[in-house]
Amino acid sequence: MRRRFPNWIDYEDTLSLSAHVTLRKYALRFLTGGPGVYSKIKPFYRFGAGMTPEVFKILMSGCEQIRNKKGLSMEQPFEGLGIGGLFMLMKMFYFHQIEQEIFQFEEGFNIDRITFESGLDGTMIDLFNKVIVRSPQIGCIQTS
Repeated sequence: MRRRFPNWIDYEDTLSLSAHVTLRKYALRFLTGGPGVYSKIKPFYRFGAGMTPEVFKILMSGCEQIRNKKGLSMEQPFEGLGIGGLFMLMKMFYFHQIEQEIFQFEEGFNIDRITFESGLDGTMIDLFNKVIVRSPQIGCIQTS
């Protein structure tokens, strides 16, 4: 059954908001209990031997940033995760990449706009991730 929304609510924005609320809920569970407690509450991607202290630190940082509402805009992107870290974080919550757009800045960093889709309910969300680069260029690259 499709939900009906008043004319002033955009259906697509509501889906994105729903995806962000879901992410915050998962992130808060991970922050309060760590991977052991979290996996008992909600099964998630298991890292197995890959859950090194470095991976744990990246996941904790990502969850803290989600809690603090970072990553939702170009002005407040995720920071310090790198591309691999963001993909690990999202995979843990059953989201996979749909599309990526890279904005390059002269200051020596990129901001990636990545569209993720939930493997659980199909909702999509755009997230922004700041990545430090070694040889900056200006422009925009679109990948699919």
